Amino acid sequence: MIVLDVLYNLIIGPLQLLFEFIFSISYKLVGDPGVCIIDLSIIMNLLALPLYKRADLLQKQAADKMKAIQPWQDRIRKTFKGDERFMMLQAYNREKGVRPSDALKGSISLLLEIPFFIAAFRMLSSLELLNGKSFGPISDLGSPDGLIAIGAVSVNLLPILMTAINLVSSSIYLKDSDIKGKIQLYGIAAIFLVLLYNSPAGLVFYWTCNNIFSLVKNILMSGRPEKNIGDAGGTDPSVFVSCCAYIAVFTGLFIPSNMLRSSPSEFTDMHCFTDPSVFLIYSLSLAAGTFILWCGVYYYLSDRRGRKIMESIFSVLAVVFTVNYFALGDRYGQFTKRLQYSYPDMHITNCLLEAIVLLIITSGAVFLIFRFNKKVFFYLAVSAAALALIFGTFYTVNIKKQIRTFDYMKDEQEYATITLSRTGKNVIIIMADRAQGYLVPYIFNDIDGLYESFDGFTYYPNTVSFGAHTNFAAPALFGGYEYTPDALNARGDESIASKHDEALKVLPVLFLENGYNVTLCDLPYAGYQEVPDLSIFSDYPQIDTYITNGRYNELKEEEVAENNTILKRNIFCYSIFRIMPVCLQGIFYDNAHYNCPDYRNDWTFIPRYKADGSGITGYDAEFLDSYTVLDNLPDMTVITDDPTGTLTEMENNTPHSTAILSEPDYIPMYQVDNTEYDMANMERFTVDDVTLSMEIYLQYSSYEVNAACYIKLAEWFDYLREQGVYDNTRIIVVSDHGYDFGMLPSWADGEFSAEFYNPVLLVKDFDAHGFETSDVFMTNADTPSIALEGLVDDPVNPFTGNPVDNTYKDSGEIMVFASHEFFISSNNGNTFLPDSWYTVHDDVRYIDNWEYEGVW
Repeated sequence: MIVLDVLYNLIIGPLQLLFEFIFSISYKLVGDPGVCIIDLSIIMNLLALPLYKRADLLQKQAADKMKAIQPWQDRIRKTFKGDERFMMLQAYNREKGVRPSDALKGSISLLLEIPFFIAAFRMLSSLELLNGKSFGPISDLGSPDGLIAIGAVSVNLLPILMTAINLVSSSIYLKDSDIKGKIQLYGIAAIFLVLLYNSPAGLVFYWTCNNIFSLVKNILMSGRPEKNIGDAGGTDPSVFVSCCAYIAVFTGLFIPSNMLRSSPSEFTDMHCFTDPSVFLIYSLSLAAGTFILWCGVYYYLSDRRGRKIMESIFSVLAVVFTVNYFALGDRYGQFTKRLQYSYPDMHITNCLLEAIVLLIITSGAVFLIFRFNKKVFFYLAVSAAALALIFGTFYTVNIKKQIRTFDYMKDEQEYATITLSRTGKNVIIIMADRAQGYLVPYIFNDIDGLYESFDGFTYYPNTVSFGAHTNFAAPALFGGYEYTPDALNARGDESIASKHDEALKVLPVLFLENGYNVTLCDLPYAGYQEVPDLSIFSDYPQIDTYITNGRYNELKEEEVAENNTILKRNIFCYSIFRIMPVCLQGIFYDNAHYNCPDYRNDWTFIPRYKADGSGITGYDAEFLDSYTVLDNLPDMTVITDDPTGTLTEMENNTPHSTAILSEPDYIPMYQVDNTEYDMANMERFTVDDVTLSMEIYLQYSSYEVNAACYIKLAEWFDYLREQGVYDNTRIIVVSDHGYDFGMLPSWADGEFSAEFYNPVLLVKDFDAHGFETSDVFMTNADTPSIALEGLVDDPVNPFTGNPVDNTYKDSGEIMVFASHEFFISSNNGNTFLPDSWYTVHDDVRYIDNWEYEGVW
């Protein structure tokens, strides 16, 4: 199967991508599929015109040569027999310069037409965008036209019209040809009629447009004196071939492998495991087909002048693509496994002058090198291709090695069981990743019943986190003040990974040593892996560990299959996007659709947002992975009468996603339109005269996913209450950090925003009732002290021997690390990479209380 896919990608894949790119751009501009088909036909025919012109000339040259030698060949066949005839024919053909390849020259046009036809057929015959769309007298471009109705029988007129035009065009083209050539082309026209008669009207309309173009071309060319075919000799293809080979390896192997190796776990799924290095086969075959095969075909069919122009162009492109990738870098931050950036700013005016200057300088340099010694470029391109191949291979091996370390995932395939005691004390810590603390009053006022379900909780709005991302902020949340970023950096002789794991172990080991049953779910970056490696607790077999993220998503297999299909196409498209000038990257990125014209119908799990946040089409897969865990919490929970106390720690990413949900229930749906509800309920975004800024989809999605999280937690708390284990359970809902969505502009000062550092902190103690708000200055590093209070006397960190307390706050100032280097694959030394530090005191909600301390 992979072999066939590779062959398809080499020959047909590049053409199909080009078809899709042209159709997608045209559809964005005109919005009419019929017009897009006309545009597609015109552009593809103009692009293919040099190929066909050259092929026709070669074909005529071969025919004329065969016509000239035919009499002598016939005489030899009549005069000689057997081996003697064979030897004589060979000698004569050799004398006249006739080669076996001349037979292919007579079929070049047909050989070219076949891959173009297959590419068009594959795209247009399955393009659901055409379904139900009319164009002129055609009522449905996605079905056979049926333009003529005779009683109950409908006749498809377009294929007949297409064939008639084809026959007229062929008769003009073949007016001086022999009967054999005419039979061949008329036969092909008949085959097309049979093949396309019951095809969708859009496909037949495209081929009809092609035939009209061919007819016009033949009419214009008819009667004109034939030009000399042009000599391609004297050119040295080494520069062109080496540049094409370099670009192919660069875009097909180097860039994709470098991207995948940064975080292989992001591109696989522990519940439907796939080795992401497999996708490199598809990207490399597409790149080879694009830059070696098809660019090579253009080069081969060009005359000397055309070849020299192509050598210059591809030399410039090799340099420009390299500079764009390395010098301009990746400006758009984190992206998902669907190659979708979270907050891209891609506008055609971005760095336009920069791109023009680079192109001028590069073109000038190439011109000078060509004038001096063109072979220099050959050596440079070969060296670059070798380096790209070496590094690409090294990165691929690195991906394989990282994948082998994921064997721990096989041990985390069980469904989770959260055991709680009716008679003992239970402690539950829920890390709701990226839940913003300031949203709590807005959401709780908005949704009926939340205050009642969160009975006994105290909300701490004046809470600060120690970093803007999980790698900086989570250690302190789980381990206390010994694991703040400045404290971790102070232990510079130990790796960040080991200190992070130590922080995760503090509470589980303490509770275990004090006789509690411990259950852990999805602790962030355990083993310093994107997918938590809970084998770090293997020394404590009494601790139950589970990976729940994605385990309860009933659409998981469908999502993984779709994502694998997308990556097989889009990883190469991502490389093309990365080598483009910044001013053009938005066109090639295409909101993560990479110019797939049918993404609306083909892709279920790449959501399409309305810019104002009022709606969405498609599911957010990351949201489903986490949300379904919260939805299944009652089913995971096992209630016992065993008096042994329990500790449960879990991390959940529901508030971390960017889904738009159906209001007012805040549930995921494939198609969501909240326009009317949002317009009628804007007052929910105002509490105590402070109004949230709600203008873009990121702001709405953040509000909605936080709301969904609290609703599902409320349902679980109601279940615990029904089961009689609510009052004897201490519950802490806390996040590692917030995020700057610009909802509270007064919290920002230039590039710094306090929204990043305001995590949620909700605490319910044993037998507590009512819902209270406390302005006490808190941090999420208070979590261990709160969890242990009254259960373990004078708790001591089992790894450092230091007290687990909150005396760190006695100074009244908190040191916060404002770094955004959140990739654990790169920020993983003994200390964090240097960045900005701030101190905050008294109240995190006032920007004047934040002071910049410097970079270290």
